[in-house]
Amino acid sequence: MWPESYYRENDPAKRWELLQEAAREGWIDQQEQTLREELWSLRYGQKKVKKGPPHDGYIGFWVTMNLNLQDIDSRFRRRSILRETDQLLTDLGIDATQLEGSRRELVYLELLHAMRIFYSTCTDGTYNSQLFGLMRLKEDKLIEKIIYDIFNIAYRMPKKLAMSERFVLLQQAAYKGFYERYPNHVDLLDQLIESEQEK
Repeated sequence: MWPESYYRENDPAKRWELLQEAAREGWIDQQEQTLREELWSLRYGQKKVKKGPPHDGYIGFWVTMNLNLQDIDSRFRRRSILRETDQLLTDLGIDATQLEGSRRELVYLELLHAMRIFYSTCTDGTYNSQLFGLMRLKEDKLIEKIIYDIFNIAYRMPKKLAMSERFVLLQQAAYKGFYERYPNHVDLLDQLIESEQEK
């Protein structure tokens, strides 16, 4: 059922096929199809430009911000981080201050979809490990790690860069995605967000 099937699917190529099917079947009008195709291209890159699976720009943005966290307090690196973040927000079309109406809502849903994918991968690979990948984190430590990543990437870092308003949709999507997956563990995240707002 559209659009539930679109937001359940993680493969970019299959999502494109579902979007085309929705247009053929009349489940969306031409305006919505054009907007969704544009958002698909902003997130995954131009259709059929490269071989292999498309790169997910939204998850790539999250990973880039995570990598930049270690240098955010360096006055030598902050300017380049600011420029890179500004460019990515613009190129990916996720700057909340530039969005309104149905476009804003659809960008939020795409960001939420990306965060759900990210959270689903946190239990695998190196993210869920310590001691050079030799030991897996216990569940409570893994959830705590995710919480601090959400707080630092979506709340603390934008504030340090004076970009909080531009990150509003990513903040909302990161929070909602975490709440859906770990509804009994939002207290710590709420405390961190509240403490940051009081500063």
